[in-house]
Amino acid sequence: GAPQTRFVADFIGTANLIAGRAVDGRFRSSRGFDFPLPDGPVPEGSEIVLSLRPEKIDIVSAERADGVTANVARVTKLGSLVEYLVTLPSGDNLV
Repeated sequence: GAPQTRFVADFIGTANLIAGRAVDGRFRSSRGFDFPLPDGPVPEGSEIVLSLRPEKIDIVSAERADGVTANVARVTKLGSLVEYLVTLPSGDNLV
């Protein structure tokens, strides 16, 4: 299930945590990032925190994108891994 606290969401590994509200069945950050919420009991207007794990994010070309668009702001090589910092149109950042 979904983590119930920010501590649990960020406990193991890295998580992108963005504060916002539930509006019309969607997550909205104060900067305007808009994302569909999964079905479930999230009362309208509730303050919530969206947790996105980096390993669940796929980066594809804009021509193939059917999700959220972003700009790659930084690429960091970590041994055999590559970490991308992307900036959403709202100004929110994801790793």
